[in-house]
Amino acid sequence: MTRQIRGLIRFSMGLLVGLALMTSCSGDQAADAEVGQLTMTLETTSPLATYRLRDALFEIRGPEQQDVSSEDYPVGDPTISVDLATGSYQVTLLSGWRMEHSANGQPFTPIEAALVSPNPSEVTIVVNEVTAMTFVFVVNGSLINFGPGTLSIDIDVNEISLLSIDLPSTTLEIEGPWVNFTATIVNPNGTLFAVAIETWIDQGAVSHQSAMGNVVCETQLPQGTLPPGTCTSLSGLLAARNFPGVGGTLVPGPATARFELWLREPPYGNKIIHLDQVQLPVTLVAAPSCGNNVAEGPEFCDGTDLGAETGTTCADEGYTGGTLGCNATCDDFDFTGCTGGPTGWTCRASYYGGADGCDCGCGALDPDCADGTVASCGFCSEQGSCNSSACPGDINPTQNWLCDGGSGGGSYMDAGVGDGGP
Repeated sequence: MTRQIRGLIRFSMGLLVGLALMTSCSGDQAADAEVGQLTMTLETTSPLATYRLRDALFEIRGPEQQDVSSEDYPVGDPTISVDLATGSYQVTLLSGWRMEHSANGQPFTPIEAALVSPNPSEVTIVVNEVTAMTFVFVVNGSLINFGPGTLSIDIDVNEISLLSIDLPSTTLEIEGPWVNFTATIVNPNGTLFAVAIETWIDQGAVSHQSAMGNVVCETQLPQGTLPPGTCTSLSGLLAARNFPGVGGTLVPGPATARFELWLREPPYGNKIIHLDQVQLPVTLVAAPSCGNNVAEGPEFCDGTDLGAETGTTCADEGYTGGTLGCNATCDDFDFTGCTGGPTGWTCRASYYGGADGCDCGCGALDPDCADGTVASCGFCSEQGSCNSSACPGDINPTQNWLCDGGSGGGSYMDAGVGDGGP
């Protein structure tokens, strides 16, 4: 299992508001105006590293309109101050920002980060009060809080862990069905939104994406919501599929199933930051191919190969002779080569008077039936029945061994798999 530490970094822009007196140049007149000071602290130091926000352009809209850039201030000076009239404001961090960090006194280098708090953010400047506004970023590191107005640091390590994957089977058919899995995720801190699990099948240089789906921690929560605590995601899909135009082909043999935990753009957008991943060894097998005379996978039989029933004869199935075969869909015997069954009976001979329930549409009255009415029927669509749907279907109401035609029908060779019987 690959384990990575992920976290949240919180930049709180403190709004320090005071009362100022604006005077004219001559000093003869005074115009009273209540103003506040917007103070933004965009750098902090934790025991793990120093983080700073760069190329950050804040769009401030309200009673006044201003655009404030972090790059208009000296690098290393983490405080930006702007005088604003009191009132309600909307502050937007525009795209193009980047995060840097420095650990152990080393030069600042870029670090992957994603803004996950509401943007724009609403705030009200009130005279003689300090109002805190927080932009929250997910980064590879720790939880760091920039306090309002002046620098205050609250440190916590938030390890978002994809703890385990419950995969029912580690054998996957190439081009086979989807396999459901559950994932256990641990989130020690605040709620995240639009969290998804992406699945991959890796085999040497070949890597094919299987699926991506939002985590479902609780049915009452919106999909993709990852609350604090332990989440057992209720849904997930994995399959070994080849895709046209994608390099490489998956082949039978050992491979790796990769489960990646991602934060996405809400609600179902692009991936924005990788949180964790788990890898499990799997075995890829060729999907069964009906008609190749090899009973494989879920096939009951295939052509001349009767699978687990090899050695079974027509006599074992209630006939006097002939050759037992496999049907065209590889899911049951084909009795057309058997001889000596009950007179007129078109269904499986062993069902005739087999004390297994009343079989109808089979060309002769089953001794197991109480009478010849359709009300007596227990099974109406066994292989060989003239009816191919559930009872009563097209079974004759008073002669239940016959059909009236219509939506039912079918022959001994092409009728569907039965709805009962041993």
